Amino acid sequence: VADGRTAKFSAYLSGLTLTPEVTGGFGALPVNASGQPATTQVTVLQQQVQPMATPYGTTLQTVVTNVVRAG
Repeated sequence: VADGRTAKFSAYLSGLTLTPEVTGGFGALPVNASGQPATTQVTVLQQQVQPMATPYGTTLQTVVTNVVRAG
């Protein structure tokens, strides 16, 4: 069983084009949440609430950042 899987995996890898634009220059394809090679980038907004000290006490500050993930 392992030999068949290795052959299929090798055939899959040989069919991929590893260009710097796709791999980001690292030589490895990014994968999406389902484990498939990612062909696009997805921007996700990530929100965090952090305490922040002020001269009048402590307040909560909302920080929103863009997180770019492989899609």
